[in-house]
Amino acid sequence: MQAIIMAGGEGSRLRPLTCDRPKPMVPLVNKPVMEHTVDLLCKLGWNDIGVTLQYLPQEITEYFGDGSAFNVKMQYFIEDVPLGTAGSVKNASAFIKDTFLVLSGDALTNFDLESALEFHKKNGAWVTLVLKKVNIPLEYGVVITAENGGIRRFLEKPGWGEVFSDTVNTGIYIIEPQVLDYIPDKTKFDFSQDLFPLLMREGKPLFGYLADGYWCDIGGLDQYLQANMDVLSGTATVTEIRETLQGDKIWLGKNVAISKGANIYGPIIIGDNTVIEQGAEIGPYSVIGPNCRIGANSSIKKSVLWDGVVLEPMAEVRGAVLCSQVKMQSRSAVFEGAVLGDRVTVETMAKVRPGVKVWPDKVIEKETIQKDNLVWSKTGTKNIFGLEGISGAPNTEILPEYAARIGAAFGAVMGAGTKIILSSDEIPASLMVKLALASGLLSVGCQVVDIGQVPVPLHRFAVKSLGAKGGLHVMLAEENNNLVIRMTDARGIPIARNIERKIENHLQREDFGRAPANRIGSITDYAGIYDKYIDNILSFINVERIARRKPKVFVYNRGLNKNLLVSLMEKLGCQMVIAPAENGVTFSEQELLARLGQMIIHEQADLGVVLGSSGERLELIDDLGRVFGKDDYLTLTTAMLLKRPQGRDKKQALKVAVPVTLPGLVEMVARETDAQVIRTKSSPQQYFEELLKDEIMQTQEIPQYLLAFDGIAGLVGILDFLAAGDTKLSSFIDELPKVYNRKKSVNCSWENKGKVMRSLIEEHGGEDCVGQKREKKVQVIDGIKIFDRDGWALILPDVEKPLYHVYTEGADFEIAESLADFYVDKIKQLVNEKQPGD
Repeated sequence: MQAIIMAGGEGSRLRPLTCDRPKPMVPLVNKPVMEHTVDLLCKLGWNDIGVTLQYLPQEITEYFGDGSAFNVKMQYFIEDVPLGTAGSVKNASAFIKDTFLVLSGDALTNFDLESALEFHKKNGAWVTLVLKKVNIPLEYGVVITAENGGIRRFLEKPGWGEVFSDTVNTGIYIIEPQVLDYIPDKTKFDFSQDLFPLLMREGKPLFGYLADGYWCDIGGLDQYLQANMDVLSGTATVTEIRETLQGDKIWLGKNVAISKGANIYGPIIIGDNTVIEQGAEIGPYSVIGPNCRIGANSSIKKSVLWDGVVLEPMAEVRGAVLCSQVKMQSRSAVFEGAVLGDRVTVETMAKVRPGVKVWPDKVIEKETIQKDNLVWSKTGTKNIFGLEGISGAPNTEILPEYAARIGAAFGAVMGAGTKIILSSDEIPASLMVKLALASGLLSVGCQVVDIGQVPVPLHRFAVKSLGAKGGLHVMLAEENNNLVIRMTDARGIPIARNIERKIENHLQREDFGRAPANRIGSITDYAGIYDKYIDNILSFINVERIARRKPKVFVYNRGLNKNLLVSLMEKLGCQMVIAPAENGVTFSEQELLARLGQMIIHEQADLGVVLGSSGERLELIDDLGRVFGKDDYLTLTTAMLLKRPQGRDKKQALKVAVPVTLPGLVEMVARETDAQVIRTKSSPQQYFEELLKDEIMQTQEIPQYLLAFDGIAGLVGILDFLAAGDTKLSSFIDELPKVYNRKKSVNCSWENKGKVMRSLIEEHGGEDCVGQKREKKVQVIDGIKIFDRDGWALILPDVEKPLYHVYTEGADFEIAESLADFYVDKIKQLVNEKQPGD
């Protein structure tokens, strides 16, 4: 018997437990929820297991491996995009050979599944749903069955007015392989909402098996805490508790040290290597993870503590969940229903009120009473600002009340009475946050100009052209669906780090300098920015030259750029073909670009572009259907700028600036044209600053910042370059020097980042060795760039994540690959290397 475990869930309702791990990896009585499921399948002898993954898949694959450590065989099937419950199983269809079981990796059960299989076979069912009676069925699919078990009616998550049964779908199914033919490929498709109604309409045999035994869908924090309590009480019998039973319902792990004078009362589980100091008291129905330290005279009741938790003397925990490496200092307290995420610190005499959720890496300061959920706070490893502003999950981390505070802090730094440009994309969550930001700005006396729903480049142009002091733009990030609040200065570029720090200080202190009632700011709408923006772009190029050529441009647009593109293409005399809609079919990014390439060849277009929702950079597709990503875009447009014929005399050579991460192709082209290349840091703010310097802008006919940070202007610039040279995009690309580049990433904790950089600089001689006659030389503009005869490697720390990125270039692909592997291994070695005194 084969089984499919659906383990792709993000677990948003379980946050902050799931901020750093997928829901199936949340520990339940000291081992991941999914491990209990694997244990159950192994006990039944159903040890051929496929696992569907989507959110943080590496956490699961690294823990379970090939399954041999758990006496099963595991294969993994990772979704590039969410495919729904049925779609994820269809994605694993190559694994399925016969009748198979589907169950969730984030539920706890001891159902007799062998009896369910016998029922399925006896009735000749195509699908058998395992059912359970519950008191409150609102969160589940409600089912009515006929006397023989055939399903008569099914409704997913009804309201009380729609409830017609207390028998619910547990999400455990036994399925015949022919059912997979009814699930479309690479399309979001759910069992409950799509597949089962379809099979019922077609009269296929669907049955429901009413199971006895324990089942808990761990969908929320209350259910999570209850599932732990149920195991301790014996209500839920799981296959194995890791710890050893020693005494009356007291399970102890290896090397547990309990001091004399400490009191523990079962039922209780205490994990390996945990220390309980003198006078500590741990009440019944508590789970203590491995490697914890429970300080003298501290107290725990009905709580779950994960691994590495430290309670200093006289700390108190009541009915709470403390995630990994939480530290509670002396006399601090956490109360019923509170949850502390990974690495939270509760300082001396601070208290966390009932029901409060604190996200990872936060600090509850000394003597503070934390009354509200804490999503953002000053920490030792992470600032409020990322590379592109402030970001977080819509309506979970970026809440309206938080956005209003951000607006007030930004306005306080910009100054009362200053003009602030406000804009967003078209997403409802963005519009909500934009209104909240406006409230905060008005409260400190700023004059707000709302330019509506626009792409980022238009926002930047508006800030500068309307003479504003700064701007705020809200958008949904394509890569992770987080909301991002972008902040710009009077030049329309990202605010500098010193301004970010001032905003963080205002947020921490909540010191906003609210305006008196007669000086509250005003808000006005401005709708004329589109025409000004278009005229500005056209002022830099030869419109007639492009119009004579009548290029055909194929466009796939993901954001608010369509109207701008239509207007621009009409003014330029271009033929624009809009890519057809996908009609609900989900493609991976690679598949989508390949399809677009085929369409471009079919349409005989001169080029194609994929314009992201922010409108900042393009993905290019040439007339031969070849795809060039966002990183390639910056390289290609810089090369075009270098090769562009200069229309007027210049007193000095052309200068361009590029980040350290860009290929050496730029220098090769610059040598052909006697131009100068200036390498810069990779952060958008610092790169933008360099591009605006007079020494660079005075040498350029088309400002490089337009090409680098404005996809629409970049497209116009590309069309102008191709028209000036009367060439095709493919011909231009084929004439460029050939370079071979690789990029890889490697995990590195925040604590080790400095050690890695220091060790690499020490090994290669540091800044002083630049230009010296050594086998290798280095640059330390951003990270460390190491050169040798065959190429170079750039080792760059990620500013937002515990990662290092390794960029390499070599004389051929094999050299670039071997350089990347060498430095990835080098970083791993440095991370694991013990220091003197360790």
